[in-house]
Amino acid sequence: MLRNYFKIAFRSIWKNKLFTLIIIIGIIFGPAIENVQMVDEKNNCFRSLPDTC
Repeated sequence: MLRNYFKIAFRSIWKNKLFTLIIIIGIIFGPAIENVQMVDEKNNCFRSLPDTC
């Protein structure tokens, strides 16, 4: 049964190559961009603090 699910998934991926590529790019770049935004936001927060030294 599980084998049939993988067959169907592979056929669907093979038929819809462009759509699959768009989805994979979104899965790869989505978290990466979110991580960059979080780091940038953290750096901006530290820049706005008054200098205590």
